[in-house]
Amino acid sequence: MDCKMKRRYVFVCLYTKFSSSYPSTGFPGEIGDFMSRFHGDGVRYRAKLIGLDPVPDARGEKMCWDSMMKLKGVARKQGKHKQKIWLKVSSTGLKIVDERTGVNICSYSNGSH
Repeated sequence: MDCKMKRRYVFVCLYTKFSSSYPSTGFPGEIGDFMSRFHGDGVRYRAKLIGLDPVPDARGEKMCWDSMMKLKGVARKQGKHKQKIWLKVSSTGLKIVDERTGVNICSYSNGSH
């Protein structure tokens, strides 16, 4: 699925743990240290993908909650295992990669880099 369209999507994931490799510069907890994690390859989260859902707006907790409940209901009815993925978050955008095959499922670039 190509998520580079101008539609907004809710990426519903259940994360279990993350792994990242970034140099620690400065004191722990500094803003510069926190932001440096997202440069380069960024931070990689291990997650399970529930689904992708087009949404009308980019914000709203209720909208996110409704979308998540809808996708969880659909996943429960299908009775399948959730797909294991890597959610890669960097300063240039997001990538969803299948954990088993390494295939890029979806990517989003913020266009500023």
